[in-house]
Amino acid sequence: MEANHKGAGLKRESGEDIHPAIPGYVAQLKAGALDRRGFLSAVARLGLTGSAALAVAGLAPGPRAFAAAPKKGGDFRVSMNIKEAGDPAIY
Repeated sequence: MEANHKGAGLKRESGEDIHPAIPGYVAQLKAGALDRRGFLSAVARLGLTGSAALAVAGLAPGPRAFAAAPKKGGDFRVSMNIKEAGDPAIY
């Protein structure tokens, strides 16, 4: 396969090139010929992890959202069952 297609030259952390078919799958995904699930399935079989595959396809998730800080104050209600203490000698 020629190395002039988009995505050529991408390397793993080990320095190896990624599989030459992966840029073709990226092109199919972007053209709508392949859905996201099919894309992830195909590139996983070629040795790419899910997060790396989405990054290669330009679909990496955005920054994480954090929950708002809790409000101070308010009531904390707790409920529990309490046995009747009829005869303290039993306990």
